[in-house]
Amino acid sequence: MALVTTILAALAAYLLQPELRAAVNEAVALILRADIAPLRDYLLSFGPWAVVVSVLLQIITSVLAPLPSFVLTFANAFVFGFWWGVMLTFSSALLASAICFGIARILGRPVVERLATRRALEATDVFFVRHGLYAVVIARLIPFINPDVISYAAGLTSLRWRVFLISIALGSIPSTLLYSYLGASGVTAVGWLLIPLVSLGLLTLAIALLRSRSKAGERLTGPAAD
Repeated sequence: MALVTTILAALAAYLLQPELRAAVNEAVALILRADIAPLRDYLLSFGPWAVVVSVLLQIITSVLAPLPSFVLTFANAFVFGFWWGVMLTFSSALLASAICFGIARILGRPVVERLATRRALEATDVFFVRHGLYAVVIARLIPFINPDVISYAAGLTSLRWRVFLISIALGSIPSTLLYSYLGASGVTAVGWLLIPLVSLGLLTLAIALLRSRSKAGERLTGPAAD
């Protein structure tokens, strides 16, 4: 009930406060454009409140699942430095994922389909059924899979909170470290050229995880009995 009340209060504030609505819309536009330098300036404009604003933006980009939340990882490291950026991104992503999981668990599929779109959720359902718990970890490794939709899908299953959060934490570490390194180095044209290489590395790690899971399943199953 507290989660529902908080969501309704946030929505009311967004609709009733023109200044807040304009600030949120500006941030969302920068995130959609993956415009790191202006997003850095946007965060810095809030002074000591920049950390709070970053956490709120992480939650917004996660709840509205089509938004590319990884852009904030670059911006956080750009603004706060590598290690502070890593800690901020890791903790806020964990919180945002828990909120998505909670929304799905409490409010159910109809609400989730409005936030994440039915098409995205149906595609995620297939991925989740095929890979089970591994889907939560893999979604954090592969850049072109939206991990927040996976969080919603996980909330619609019987997966326990603690297991979900541990899986999210494990899957978030590689991408958070790599993207934060690029962000702290300064996102230039050269930096953007590194992103496909980073994505390829994460994809390779995810494939290795899938192959390891497949081999483990084969060992458990063993040869068919005559």
